[in-house]
Amino acid sequence: MDLKVAKVLPGGNPTIIVETAVAPAERANVATVLMSNNYLCAEQVGFLVPPHNPQKVDMRLEMMGGELCINALRSAAALLYSKNQSKPLIRLESSGFNGAFECLNEMRDATLVTDIRLNIPLVIDQNDDSVTVTLDGITHLVRKVEQLPTDSEAKDQFRSSMQANAQLDSIPACGFMPYVETEDHITLKPLVYVRDTESIIFETGCGSGSIAVALAKFNGKTQHISILQPSGELYVVDVNKTESHAVSVRLSSHVSIIATGVVSIPSALL
Repeated sequence: MDLKVAKVLPGGNPTIIVETAVAPAERANVATVLMSNNYLCAEQVGFLVPPHNPQKVDMRLEMMGGELCINALRSAAALLYSKNQSKPLIRLESSGFNGAFECLNEMRDATLVTDIRLNIPLVIDQNDDSVTVTLDGITHLVRKVEQLPTDSEAKDQFRSSMQANAQLDSIPACGFMPYVETEDHITLKPLVYVRDTESIIFETGCGSGSIAVALAKFNGKTQHISILQPSGELYVVDVNKTESHAVSVRLSSHVSIIATGVVSIPSALL
């Protein structure tokens, strides 16, 4: 199998965007191979496909486990913009989400910045020690801590939370978002589990997790939050109340397309 691919860094979080058509039943296996150290060494894989509503959007992104991924959407938008820089505004559909996303690409000091904008219902549940934030396609457990946990501590805390919330097993993806807050920014340690690929990954950047943290802290007033990712990049998240029972969210950071080309996967690996 030969695949046209791009490797993108949306502020960390190495992401593979596949432009060649891959059957849905094969995507999880293809993604596992592409993410491996022997191939492209990434944290997630998205597949560009024709949109359901071509009159209103440019393309559709299907994630490896059918989940929603904000950073993969920004990566896809940056890739499409690189092919036609006269069109900075890219509209995308996504797996795990009913609706469309707007992504705006802008060159700043010779560096590409891609932001994503969405209107979503505010669905949060306050637990004893964390806040559950539900987005279409992914749910995040957000927890404010005094000190970020070690990898083993974070995995143990995440597994305990999963056992205490049986309904989380039925969703495509779930994240655990411990964070430390200082006066000028938040420091995040994102962990994401994708059910179909059975992967648990400490991401170097998490878009939906950063949005979940901002929503967990939202008090009904306009807010502007800087969230430091493990990659060292800052994600900027703006949240505003809308007239309905929803919020308007914008997330932005630098995005770099670091490689494009063709990858060959022998059938024995699939």
